[in-house]
Amino acid sequence: GSLAVDADGNVVAFTHDFGAGDKLPAPDGSLLSVFRNGRWHTTVLDPFLPAGWAVHRGNVTVDARGRILVALDATRDAGAHRWGHPSLECFLLASDDGGRTFACAQLSETNPDVPNWLPTITRQGPNHDLRTPLVLYTQGIAGKGCAPEDRTKVYAVWVA
Repeated sequence: GSLAVDADGNVVAFTHDFGAGDKLPAPDGSLLSVFRNGRWHTTVLDPFLPAGWAVHRGNVTVDARGRILVALDATRDAGAHRWGHPSLECFLLASDDGGRTFACAQLSETNPDVPNWLPTITRQGPNHDLRTPLVLYTQGIAGKGCAPEDRTKVYAVWVA
């Protein structure tokens, strides 16, 4: 997934278990780990999604208020290959307690025929205090090479 650093200097890591290949459910799900007090503290993220959803992939950041934010896409079809699956939708997980628990909000408008996927979120860095992070994601089918003609839409959602 990705890495971030919180205001206390703790490393925050978002990881995916692709041990099952590109099929769900993955053996260990997607994990948020924080290196705090000399050891890793890990939380499985899939249970924070609405019932029946499983994480595909995503990114993590820490905003100016100290919240851990994970922008991710997820699918409801546990037996499906995840890449470009039409059931993919984008979600935001937000933690105010250092990654122990998360609130969930769906970012994309459900479209049963076309995936909403490949989200990314503004990352921290010099001169980036992340008062209002931005999530970008795409809506469009997975192609092969340059076919079919690209008809992807890109959406942007500000995180309040």
